[in-house]
Amino acid sequence: MEPSWRMYRYLRLGCLAALAFELAVLRMQKNNDIMAALLKSERPELAADIRCLANNGQLDG
Repeated sequence: MEPSWRMYRYLRLGCLAALAFELAVLRMQKNNDIMAALLKSERPELAADIRCLANNGQLDG
């Protein structure tokens, strides 16, 4: 029995949704790693600016 086109379409959409979710998670992890590295840097004025932006909700991730 051949799979129907509707089943194929749902399978393809499911794979695309999983890929989009994985890319979003990787982007958030990368942003968190960058922010953590900046906050640990030896430039306290930069860390203070980042904390201020984060507290004001102007940073995503």
